[in-house]
Amino acid sequence: MNYAGLYKEIEELTVSDDEKKQLVLYVKTLSEKGVPIIWNLDSLASFLGIQKEVLASMLNKQESFYRTFRIPKRRGGFRTLAAPYPVLLEAQRWVLKNVLQNIDVSSHAHGFISGRSIVSNAKIHLGNKFLLKMDLEDFFPSIPLKRIIAIYNNLGYPSFISYMLASLSCLNGCLPQGAATSPLLSNIITKRLDSRLSAVAAKWELAYSRYADDLVFSGNYISKNFIIVVSEIIKDESFRVNESKTILIRGSGRKIITGISVNGEKLRLPKETKRKLRQEVFHLLSKGFIDHTEKIQNFDPMYVERLLGKLSFWKQVEPDSEYVSISIEQVKKVQAKMNSLS
Repeated sequence: MNYAGLYKEIEELTVSDDEKKQLVLYVKTLSEKGVPIIWNLDSLASFLGIQKEVLASMLNKQESFYRTFRIPKRRGGFRTLAAPYPVLLEAQRWVLKNVLQNIDVSSHAHGFISGRSIVSNAKIHLGNKFLLKMDLEDFFPSIPLKRIIAIYNNLGYPSFISYMLASLSCLNGCLPQGAATSPLLSNIITKRLDSRLSAVAAKWELAYSRYADDLVFSGNYISKNFIIVVSEIIKDESFRVNESKTILIRGSGRKIITGISVNGEKLRLPKETKRKLRQEVFHLLSKGFIDHTEKIQNFDPMYVERLLGKLSFWKQVEPDSEYVSISIEQVKKVQAKMNSLS
């Protein structure tokens, strides 16, 4: 961006010297943060490449730009997802790339961050005697619009610009699960929570990590008093603990973090998960795609690709597994054969 040109334009404005100083300060503040200089609705619409009338509609009638649906949770109940329509999705991606990615997040956060994953999240707790798992209830919906506005205010945007940027990322006054901006915004919002929880964990000589709404602590010993302290911090940060998912595992108990076993000296997939994958691979290779999918009544056209994804995840967790390497190559041959026939 041509900041020198902006300063020249400000100097030529027919406004008071105080107003010019405020405008210069605004440009300087945002340029130091490396974010776009947004003046008004027209300016933001220009950045987004859409008409200002469309942008105004996106800001005032957010529900018209989302498709909502429910998916079942593993432990019962449903999770509501809100998928933005293409025009809003592109606007969110612009905000994500040009504004939000300049904001640091906690080193204890492992979800939705390049170079971190459920594997890096689990590795921190490998082999520890005690494991505490806690869950933040209604994670995305519990983050209100006003907290998102504060993020943009802290960057240097005035209230009305902050409101517009925040509104592009919110639905019904909170973060929707499904918006392109929600994962990073949630990590920015929880930076202080992560800082406080990591500090109290260190005081109790425990390791701490967070993957989205899943909090994990581990060490040689965890008392029930520690759980109370953590719960109070979570409440103080305007989140809620899903008490039904608070699990304290001691000694040789089965310790699973986001689908990965941390018992022993190396990360492993749980035995039951590996058994099911071995069965899938065996029946696919021995019976062929059509017979196998008919028998299991799974007519997903992406079945082979999804199976490869599961095997690749297994490989990521257990990179030395010869079985997984061979299975991936064999399933890829099935995939190639199917592609040649289509």
